Amino acid sequence: MLTGNNQKISIITACYNSESYIEETILSVINQTYSNIEYIIVDGASADGTMKIVEKYKEHIDTIISEPDNGNYEAYNKGIQASTADIIYFLNSDDYLYDEFVIENVAKYFMDNQQLSILYGNVLIKDSKDNMEMLYGRRFELIDFKYGNMPPHQAFFVKKSLFDRFGLFDLNYEIASDFDFVIKCFKEEIENSFYLNKTIAVFRTGGGSTNYKTRVIGLKAKEQIIQKHFNVEVDLSLTEMNNNALYRLWLEKLLLEDSGITKSLKKYKVRNVVIFGSMKTAIYLLKDLQKEKFHVVGFIDNNVHMQGKFIENVKVFSREWLTENQKTVDAVIMSIESKQGDKLISQLAKELDPHIVIMSWKQLVEPPEAK
Repeated sequence: MLTGNNQKISIITACYNSESYIEETILSVINQTYSNIEYIIVDGASADGTMKIVEKYKEHIDTIISEPDNGNYEAYNKGIQASTADIIYFLNSDDYLYDEFVIENVAKYFMDNQQLSILYGNVLIKDSKDNMEMLYGRRFELIDFKYGNMPPHQAFFVKKSLFDRFGLFDLNYEIASDFDFVIKCFKEEIENSFYLNKTIAVFRTGGGSTNYKTRVIGLKAKEQIIQKHFNVEVDLSLTEMNNNALYRLWLEKLLLEDSGITKSLKKYKVRNVVIFGSMKTAIYLLKDLQKEKFHVVGFIDNNVHMQGKFIENVKVFSREWLTENQKTVDAVIMSIESKQGDKLISQLAKELDPHIVIMSWKQLVEPPEAK
């Protein structure tokens, strides 16, 4: 066990009406092998049994704040101001640390590399509705932020001194203030950042971030933040709204015509199909293809953590596998929702045999000739 007397780590949990999951969150913290943890819980005056659970473990919690607030970022700011540690980490009340060694592993990297200001790793994303899991994490570069991407905050550790330099979370951004802060950190400290290829936390989907209205508000905030930091205009929220319009057309086809969007592939005499991507839209495509009696060979994903795994009994392969096995494939359907999917289609068209049909899910919903 590391004592880490020179590396205190503050874990800040913001919560509000979190009685369903907060006990698992707390236990994942107090059962860590690393001893020099300062645990801070900031509650927004919960009206359920949250505080009763928190009180049950109060001897293991250094600071408990329970009072009305204006959301997670104000709660985070209260936690930062209460912290006396060298390193800050935020663990939400519906998430939990992956195992008891997480903080010990992180602390060791900070102790062995004193110049480090930022460390981030992987998260295991769990969707209880679909009983699906996805491991996500990679090295991030500054250009990633221009596309609205960032390391998952459930796997992000930062020296407290960066809050002293850049200020607390900006409460003007109701949804994406962490995106703003992390960009500030990476712009100045990317050379002192480190990607740790280990799983840090388990993130449950289904919270506010997955609500459609909240997502659009967050994407619009990200557009403003990207414009502010990089002087680049993007249309993240418009893409989201366009995608949802296409999903509606897809739903109408299924409900009113009892027909999948992939039915149109039959005119190309397609039999064996791979799906590029492994997120939600990819699962929708899998079900659609199965409805129309196509053989789904597998998923293709650039996420190395997913390669070799199975989703709905269908294996996830690498892009290299596709290149090497293209004779067994008749079609590639792109499931990616962003404009990055269009770029990948162009790249695949150059890499693969001309006989392979390459289309996006958007083209299947609304074929070019129908526009």
